Amino acid sequence: MFDLKIFANPAKLKRDFLATTEVADQAIPSELAREFGQLREENPEVLMSGNFWWDFVCTYQRHITELVAGRAVMTVLILVAVLASQRLLDESNSMTAAIWLLVFYALAQLTAKVVNAWSALRQSQLLVCTRTFVTLRMNAKLLRMGALSTEAFSTGNLKTLISSDIYRIGDFFHAVSRNGVPCVLALIILGPVIVYLMGVPGLLAILVGFGAMPLAFLFGRYVHKKEERIKQEEDTLSTIISEWVTNVRLLRFLGWETLMQTRVASHIRGLVIQATKQHGVNLINFGISVTWWLTPIIVLIWSNQHLAPEGNSDLVALFGSIWMLNHITLYIRWLPNIFIDYASASACVNRLETLFQNGDIQDDLLPDWHQSVRKATPLRLHLNGVSFRYGEGGNVIQDLYLTLNLGESVSVIGRVGSGKSTLLKLLCAELKPTTGTIQVEFDNGVVADLWHANVYEAYRRHIGYMPQEAYLSNASFAINVSMDSKVEDAQVMRAIQMAELEADVAQWEGGLAEEVGETGVNLSGGQKQRVNLARALYSERSYLLLDDPLSAVDTDTEARLMQNLLVHTSGFVLSSHRLAELRLVDRLLVLDDGRIVEDGVPEQLMNNPESEFSQHLLAGDFELEE
Repeated sequence: MFDLKIFANPAKLKRDFLATTEVADQAIPSELAREFGQLREENPEVLMSGNFWWDFVCTYQRHITELVAGRAVMTVLILVAVLASQRLLDESNSMTAAIWLLVFYALAQLTAKVVNAWSALRQSQLLVCTRTFVTLRMNAKLLRMGALSTEAFSTGNLKTLISSDIYRIGDFFHAVSRNGVPCVLALIILGPVIVYLMGVPGLLAILVGFGAMPLAFLFGRYVHKKEERIKQEEDTLSTIISEWVTNVRLLRFLGWETLMQTRVASHIRGLVIQATKQHGVNLINFGISVTWWLTPIIVLIWSNQHLAPEGNSDLVALFGSIWMLNHITLYIRWLPNIFIDYASASACVNRLETLFQNGDIQDDLLPDWHQSVRKATPLRLHLNGVSFRYGEGGNVIQDLYLTLNLGESVSVIGRVGSGKSTLLKLLCAELKPTTGTIQVEFDNGVVADLWHANVYEAYRRHIGYMPQEAYLSNASFAINVSMDSKVEDAQVMRAIQMAELEADVAQWEGGLAEEVGETGVNLSGGQKQRVNLARALYSERSYLLLDDPLSAVDTDTEARLMQNLLVHTSGFVLSSHRLAELRLVDRLLVLDDGRIVEDGVPEQLMNNPESEFSQHLLAGDFELEE
């Protein structure tokens, strides 16, 4: 499904990757949706069910089949060369036969070199495919997960999975394709011939070749345990360093440099100790495997003289058997290293499987609703007794009954911690209610639970979301707005103008190509927030859910942004605890302790001294500038 060619075409790599994710449509402009839909039909997804190893074999069965076929041809050519050599020795009295056999032998060797080069190419492609498979499989999973940083998966854990574990698994598959597959094929094709020619000495020599395997198995178990310890240390170290780099100025101001250095040094020391022990075992295993490979040949020669009936004096058969046995032991000697590679890779696979088995958005989806909503447009959202809690804590949202018209402007206000952000995540289907249901009413008359798969997909195509925390990558300003390498400058500028960023862009030397720096380090707080808003506007979704988009801007900018939202969008839900242009929205929801305590027209609520909103204003809970 994913071939080496995609790496010569980054656009195709991106398309193939997005085609494996259920949330692909939300990361791309609408004009590419049809192309991605077609790709999704051609490449349904990277297999993510069942056993990891079997999933890989099924995904790249063509590559594996071709590689095995190439290695099998090489092994057969070795057998042909041996038989030709034997015949050449037997026909030494015939010059013509000897010449033809020499020509045949040369052609066989030439063919073997060509097949070997072709197999090496397929082997390299398979290595790339391995890393592609694990990377895409992991990224597809991460995109479907809600909260990435949890008790089970810290930031450091995820970084190590991406940066280190993927390569461990790739190294194992590379070792299998380079040495494991040829070894098995040689045993199957050449082994019976050796036994046929040499009898018991041939069988004994082959068995002796595996003499180092029990020790390699014990070493492998030890390496597996050490690999798990090493990964734990790498996870913790990555998390600490990430925190250190992000907050280095604050740490220096507080005088905590020594504390952080001590923590880092402690984990580095532990990592070095575990890695040194593991490396020592690897060196011992390597030494044994390299020195052991001559043993089968010695055993074959010795046993042929002492164990064969009356001694086997057929030197031609002995020569051919040594040739074939040498080919087998050439790969057998690397089997202990494959055990070690497998031990390391299996520890990484176990960590990845834990991630893959973690719940994601797909686990929450219900089967498709029986009525089609593919071309329908959502009109209303109905919340029926909706409650939500994080983990085992108390309810953050409590027993909400609410109907939202997806064509009106709504403001949700409340104290800090009242549940505004959680409510918006429920509305954009990022979170599923703990109890109660959310229903979507479409323009074709269908009313269905939001969490039916086809309803979920149709609803999300029309919803834009701006989270409270802005995601910013170390790329150009335009790419951070569009989240696409193929940027439409006119469309980006339109979003920038609506987000009141045009004056900022005009001051930058690079304009839209200006780099924002890692995590937006070159931008102010207000600029980061408006980039976040511009991204939501760039998506051109019919209804926007905006989580506190105005908290880091001045009142004049806030007023202009509000006017832009009212003019250029068909509707939105905006959560905030300060809002200068509050009276301009169609509807105001007052949230308190996870409950909607008031719902009405802003002017009416402000003019009613008995309303909950007026009481909050008098208490100074909300900012309301005239």
